[in-house]
Amino acid sequence: NNTSRQFHCRVCFEVFTAERRYPVVLTCGHTFICIVCAQNLDKCIECQVDLLMPLESVNNAEGRYGSLMKKPKQYSKQRQHFPMPKNIVLLSLMNQSTRVRSANEAESRVVNEDGSSVSGDSGT
Repeated sequence: NNTSRQFHCRVCFEVFTAERRYPVVLTCGHTFICIVCAQNLDKCIECQVDLLMPLESVNNAEGRYGSLMKKPKQYSKQRQHFPMPKNIVLLSLMNQSTRVRSANEAESRVVNEDGSSVSGDSGT
C-alpha cells in the first residue's frame, strides 16, 4: 500500500483521513501535519514559526511583553492557535489516488483464462 504511505502525518505517522486526521496548512505554509498533531504544537517542527496567536493586539506591545515577563505560564495557556485550514489540495490528491488505485485493482482482477487482461471492448 505505497500510496497511503505518501499521505501520512510526519509527526504521528498516521495516514491522513478526510474527517479526523486531515492535513492542515500551517501559518508558515508547511503542510506535512495532521490537525490532531498541529493542535498540540506551539511551533512548526520544520521552521520553528510560532503557531500560537498573541493575546494582546500588536499595537499594545508593551502590555504583551509585560505579561510575558510577569506570567509566562498563564500567558501561554491562554494563547490560541492561528487558523489551520484543511489542505484541500492534498485531500483532493488523496481522493484521486484512491479512485485510480481502485480502478487499477478492479482492472487487474479481470483476466482471461490464459492470464491476459480483458479489455473493455468485447470485439462483437
